[in-house]
Amino acid sequence: MKSSLVDSRNHLKDWQIPSNATQPAASSIIHCNWTGVFCNSRGLVEGLDLSNMNLSGRVSDGIQFLSSLSYFNISCNSFASSLPKSLSNLTSMKTFDVSQNFFTGSFPSGLGRAAELRSINASSNDFSGLLPEDIGNATMLESLDFRGSYFVSPIPKSFTNLQKLKFLGLSGNNFKGEIPDYLGELSSLETLIMGYNEFKGEIPAEFGNLTNLQYLDLAVGTLSGQIPPELGKLKNLTTVYLYRNNFTGKIPPQLGSIMSLVFLDLSDNQISGEIPEELANLENLQLLNLMSNEVTGLVPNKLGELKNLQVLELWKNSLEGPLPVNLGKNSPLQWLDVSSNSLSGEIPPGLCTTGNLTKLILFNNSFSGSIPTGLSNCLSLVRVRVQNNHISGTIPVGFGNLPALQRLELAKNNLTGQIPIDITLSSSLSFIDVSWNHLQSSLPSEILSIPTLQTFIASHNSFRGYFPDEFQDCPSLSVLDLSNTELSGKIPESIASCQRLVNLNLRNNQLTGGIPKSITNMPTLSVLDLSNNSLTGEIPENFGISPDVVREVELLGKLRHRNIVRLLGYVHNERDVIMVYEYMANGNLGNALHSGEQCERLLVDWVSRYNIALGVAQGLHYLHHDCHPPVIHRDIKSNNILLDANLEARIADFGLAKMMIHKNETVSIVAGSYGYIAPEYGYTLKVDEKIDIYSYGVVLLELVTGKMPLDPSFGEYVDIVEWIRKKKSNKALEEALDPSIAGQCKHVQEEMLLVLRIALLCTVKLPKERPSMKDVITMLGEAKPRRKSVCRDSRAQDGALEKPIFTASPVVSLL
Repeated sequence: MKSSLVDSRNHLKDWQIPSNATQPAASSIIHCNWTGVFCNSRGLVEGLDLSNMNLSGRVSDGIQFLSSLSYFNISCNSFASSLPKSLSNLTSMKTFDVSQNFFTGSFPSGLGRAAELRSINASSNDFSGLLPEDIGNATMLESLDFRGSYFVSPIPKSFTNLQKLKFLGLSGNNFKGEIPDYLGELSSLETLIMGYNEFKGEIPAEFGNLTNLQYLDLAVGTLSGQIPPELGKLKNLTTVYLYRNNFTGKIPPQLGSIMSLVFLDLSDNQISGEIPEELANLENLQLLNLMSNEVTGLVPNKLGELKNLQVLELWKNSLEGPLPVNLGKNSPLQWLDVSSNSLSGEIPPGLCTTGNLTKLILFNNSFSGSIPTGLSNCLSLVRVRVQNNHISGTIPVGFGNLPALQRLELAKNNLTGQIPIDITLSSSLSFIDVSWNHLQSSLPSEILSIPTLQTFIASHNSFRGYFPDEFQDCPSLSVLDLSNTELSGKIPESIASCQRLVNLNLRNNQLTGGIPKSITNMPTLSVLDLSNNSLTGEIPENFGISPDVVREVELLGKLRHRNIVRLLGYVHNERDVIMVYEYMANGNLGNALHSGEQCERLLVDWVSRYNIALGVAQGLHYLHHDCHPPVIHRDIKSNNILLDANLEARIADFGLAKMMIHKNETVSIVAGSYGYIAPEYGYTLKVDEKIDIYSYGVVLLELVTGKMPLDPSFGEYVDIVEWIRKKKSNKALEEALDPSIAGQCKHVQEEMLLVLRIALLCTVKLPKERPSMKDVITMLGEAKPRRKSVCRDSRAQDGALEKPIFTASPVVSLL
């Protein structure tokens, strides 16, 4: 067998007969001590475990001679051949696992001859064709996992013989047509996973006969019709995932009788009618997701009495009336998103009673009343998004003291009073929008000095007093909109200290004096509106667009690479350049990871994040090695990486890009974004590809950890690079991995750690020790994850039947 294997890491080095093994008795059992080989008392091979050894090649036909083999596991390797037909001769087989490889061709028939076969795991491969009919002869089977290949319909009717089957996984294949009703005859079934296929039609009513079923996943497909009320007969169900299909009609009230239900996700369908009052009977319910449907009526008040509810997602429906008054008082509520409905009434006062609320998303409704003071004391809050309502009163004191709060969006309400002074003390806020309110008094002058603040929008208010003059320290500020606020006074020269400011809007105020000459020294400023003020004096020299900038834009118009956002066209005059880029459906990587509306919905698996990392690397390789002269981007960050409809990465925003015409180019001022800037750049001002390599390493760290470069959890003056270095010195790199991704299984953790180590190389202090993008791409190739990775439950006990982890609802990682 060994001759057919490629053992690149020499795991099987002991698979050889020693030259001194002269005694026949000794040589006949020497193999029993080899790695991965397990023998019975007679020296016959009963078990072969070669999992997770990076093996490739092929499985030898000679395996058929291991007639006593009952346990065969070659999972988590790189086999890319077909499986031999001779496997059908292994009639003693009990456990057969070839998962997480790249096997092709048909799955071999004949395994059904093994009378005691209990488990087949062929998940995450490239098999194609039909499932073998003879598997139905293995009537002792308890687990059958064919997820993540290219199998096609029909599902063999012989499967109905498998009356002891507890686990059936068929998701992520090419099955079409209607789901066979005869699957409802599998009376022992506990887990049924069939999502990510092209099934059409309705869920068979016969599924109501699966009385032992605990887990039902039919998510992401083209199923239609009404959800069958017969599911209400399944009293052992804990999980129902039917999201992203075409279901219509009402939610069956019978679902409210499944007292064991923990996760119910019916999102992204066309379900109508009201939320059944019966759902409030589900005392174990932790997650209820009905978002993006056509649900109408009231939110049942009794939902607020559920003691285990952690996630309530109802956004993008047509709900009306108030939220349950006791919502959050009785349960560890973490995430509440009811945005884009017609809800009204006051915000429930006890949403953070248990201290677990992280995200409060209520925008685009008709909520009224004041902001509950309990929210400004909620230490767990990360996002507050209540814009576009009818909320009145003042902004409560306390938001500035919340250690994790990143976004505070209160725009388009009826708020009065002033911005509380404590907000200026925040060490975590990155986005503040209080525009379109009735705020008065003066702006706290220190508010622009919040170290993490990137966007501050306070337009369309009635502020009094002078324009803020505290611009000595605004390290992250990129958007400042104070238009239509009645501010007076001069624009201070110190505004130029905001070296990362991209958008400055001061129109429609009462500003006087001249335009500061220092504005011409702001390298990233691309949008400036000073109209409708009382400014006087001369327009500063070089206030418009320089010929150098036009030349840079002309260069960028010539860039052509699949991972560079394409400049479709531009126009310019002596003052302005307008550039038109291709549309990117999924926004930027920063929002997808940290703060977008679809955060935790887009990048929910490691393969997606890895592909983005590889795409950015390929784009930078093009800029550094294939462009003549080479182009240095100088502002690589997650917000400048756009994602198209297929989540493919495109590098954007070349406002700071520099052509390397000469070998040792320098610049007159530091540019880039705080947290991404290479340490040497601050004192040498030397421009070369190594500054991009460093910034790219920071982006890799964001992808691997899920944290921002200046995450509040790091502590004051600590960035993500320093934080990771401390983890490494404490031998705790695993703790840094994003738990929503790394928690999926062990081999995903290993793949993430490989990329983490690449990030560490990219962010070393000495530029000469950082790899080139060519080397980075090579290393990423060696860290390539397994396609459609399906993982094992880490809680499985030794010797017990191992079941793969199930696919997850888009928001279940919150729990």
